[in-house]
Amino acid sequence: MTTPNRILSGVALGIGLALTMSSPVIAQTQPTSSLGSSYMSVFAGGAHTSSESGPVTGASLGIELTKRMNLEGRVRWFDVAAGDNAFAADLGVRYTVVRTTFTAPYVSAGAGVFDSYLSHVSDTTPSFYRQRMDAPDVAHNFHDMLWTFGGGADLFMTGHVALRPEISVFIASTQHDARVVPVYGISLAYFFDSQTSSSRQR
Repeated sequence: MTTPNRILSGVALGIGLALTMSSPVIAQTQPTSSLGSSYMSVFAGGAHTSSESGPVTGASLGIELTKRMNLEGRVRWFDVAAGDNAFAADLGVRYTVVRTTFTAPYVSAGAGVFDSYLSHVSDTTPSFYRQRMDAPDVAHNFHDMLWTFGGGADLFMTGHVALRPEISVFIASTQHDARVVPVYGISLAYFFDSQTSSSRQR
């Protein structure tokens, strides 16, 4: 798959995820909805492995299922080297460990897909991909299962806006191998309902 087509596929997947997650976001404004507060966020950070590192950007949408549990969809774009990049999308849960007026530490876990585009084989190409590339000078596109685990905290600047420092471990896997990618950074999150009112405290 060429780079433009791959980017278009990633954008289409992200739009699809956003549309899927936006339905409960809209529904929660109705009086009959059983779901709670919803939020969206944008992310900037980096990823680092033993062979490479680079910037990561992304976005997420979430909806409160219970007072501590949230359903969250995330997309992340990785720019790891010239001509090479990756796209990840996962759906998971975020659990608030403890809640105070202005802070809310959490842990998270999810599953999804990890799509990688490699223009050629180089000395820094991870063996996770190299062993599946039959021609060193031909571009390859890989679609792997993704597992995510992480944690962070919402630091509320206002009732609706929070900074969210976080660190996650992305695990791309096949039947016989796995690749671990630590991802770290900070999100700017917007909550549709105020999170610092007394009625929101756990």
